[in-house]
Amino acid sequence: MTVWRSVAWLLAPLVLQAQDARWLPLSVYADRPVELKTSDVRVSCGHQAVPGATIKSGGGAVSVGIVVQGSKAMQENTGQAQLAIRKFLEHARPGDEFFTVNSLDAPVLGAGFTSEVNTLVSSITVPPGKRRSHLLDAMTFALDYLGHARNANRALVVIYANDDVASVTKPKQLEGRLLVEHIPVYAVNLCARYADDLVPVSFELQKLAEESGGDSWDVSSFAKLGEALARVDVRPQYRLWFPAAAGNACEHEQRLKLDWTPGVEHGGVSLRYQRQWPGGLGLKAVAGR
Repeated sequence: MTVWRSVAWLLAPLVLQAQDARWLPLSVYADRPVELKTSDVRVSCGHQAVPGATIKSGGGAVSVGIVVQGSKAMQENTGQAQLAIRKFLEHARPGDEFFTVNSLDAPVLGAGFTSEVNTLVSSITVPPGKRRSHLLDAMTFALDYLGHARNANRALVVIYANDDVASVTKPKQLEGRLLVEHIPVYAVNLCARYADDLVPVSFELQKLAEESGGDSWDVSSFAKLGEALARVDVRPQYRLWFPAAAGNACEHEQRLKLDWTPGVEHGGVSLRYQRQWPGGLGLKAVAGR
């Protein structure tokens, strides 16, 4: 079961205007067909209900950035990575668009927005040679490029097999942008792990994925990359809408919570959603100013 969350870095304080509204992607995972209604859940910040929260259909096509880290392991297993990404792309639906970013010494756009599978797959390349990892910088580059997307639904898929020791971008900055822009991250970790191994970027990306409403997986080999990508669901089933006045309920408590309404049958059903109020991290949302 998976549901979505998002996070965002703001350079200036956010004020919710009276005409503003906010929304978050919301997904339902169940062992049976489920149609989620507004009356099925209670949305709160702390112990205070969020007024006016409404569940609407997510629908619509999606724009997806695929970020691939150019590590030595990726270079040695490019063929398997391309095969797994091809299978992922072949499940795209009408209107979906994709682009690729290769994380080398600097982010490199592999292919711009397209639905052409062969173009996207062939753009995943890792030239030989040593390089320093700039994975978080590449994700920032991809977020900037997503600003040109034609679809309102957007997501990042990140595939990596090494630590990030050189990025200028800090995790908190990236987290902030993901929140505000409602972009879930799906991260697949292919780093070789040992009992005494420490790969800080894997912990950071797991957190980014969780807070943004996406998901993350640790994969033991490139042969299993396809299995992980098959679990990536980049289309939100629903959107959780908030009127501007709802910001008052989250003025002090920034963490959102969804509870099932008493009496609603929800056995075998779970929700995935952004945990942070969709105004930004640690920001005071004031309506009508």
